[in-house]
Amino acid sequence: MGCHDLLKCVRKQSMRIFVLIAALLCSGVFLGCQERELDPAVLAAYQHFVQALKADDREALYAQSPVALHARMDVLYLRWKTVVARVREEYPEAEKIKTLELLAATIIDRTSSGKDLFMALLEDLLEPPGPPELQGLEVADLIVRNKRAIVTTKAGEVFEFVTDQNQWRCTLLDNQFTGDTYTSLKMLEANMDTVASNLDSWRVASRDTTDQTRPEGALNTIVQAFIYGKRMTVYEVLSEATTQLLAEGARLSGTLRKQLKATNPKPDSYREFLVQRSLEWVARVVDGRSLFAILWDTGRFKSIFPLTRSSKIQSVLPGQGGGAVVLVRTNSEQSRYTMRVNKDGKWKLQDLESAVREVAVQPIQRALEALKQASAPAETVP
Repeated sequence: MGCHDLLKCVRKQSMRIFVLIAALLCSGVFLGCQERELDPAVLAAYQHFVQALKADDREALYAQSPVALHARMDVLYLRWKTVVARVREEYPEAEKIKTLELLAATIIDRTSSGKDLFMALLEDLLEPPGPPELQGLEVADLIVRNKRAIVTTKAGEVFEFVTDQNQWRCTLLDNQFTGDTYTSLKMLEANMDTVASNLDSWRVASRDTTDQTRPEGALNTIVQAFIYGKRMTVYEVLSEATTQLLAEGARLSGTLRKQLKATNPKPDSYREFLVQRSLEWVARVVDGRSLFAILWDTGRFKSIFPLTRSSKIQSVLPGQGGGAVVLVRTNSEQSRYTMRVNKDGKWKLQDLESAVREVAVQPIQRALEALKQASAPAETVP
């Protein structure tokens, strides 16, 4: 059911009751009350309720409805708002627009409370009833028993009032918003149940899958590898640009070692040069894979992966250029990981590209430049 359909159903089923009550005011609701004295407090509440309908005073209609209805509208508002927000954040893009229409998101978007929602569902009242609808609606009887009162019209219509927080309140709208005849609301709640179930199931599947043809599966592979210390599994999920940078870092490491041996044949001098620049690990680099392992073991990527056994994928958002952003929650902290799909259909992690450049490639390049300057012949003054 789309947003337009929900509004149509709400108006059709809710306003049918309003036409009936508005007719009471138009016809003079107290003409049938002359035979015996009726409870003035109940009649006053009845009159105020009808006056609110005539004036389209939704604030007054809300105030004159039972507190139980207020509570139900608060619960409905919160649930409706929450489900719509989760769809916008977590639902697959291909199904998002259709699902938001099924949830009538435009209704909940313009409200900020249960009271706002109550009033939004009462919009566009129908025109006042004509003369045929006005006959037989005078009050014929009023029965008050403890905290409950029943107003009966000459046409046999029954209207209930209850004492709620020291005030007589009409249960008409309370019954309407919870009654079996309100099929549009039942359909909306069924849609919310289905969507919430889909979201919960998707979260479980996203948390457990390691299918790398899905961004959440690729990220889960990294989470599991981090937990069990399988660093080279993480290497396999890195983007091509990242592995190329690691290969470049390994090549530069070899160049630096070769030039250091040529200019500093003594081992102590060789090692001192590297230690001064926190590059002693360069001596152990063989290729891109070994460079990644060294950087991982020395904590160079720790700030990027604040992962633990409690880390769970929260959602996957669309990224730039067809990529994706995977949100991971660890306790109260949220981390974002940027993924991009390869030609083979597998998703890869992009976030380490800048880190590899900053902690490996650029420091080695600076060391090579320093070595070049140190070995350059000094200029002579003629």
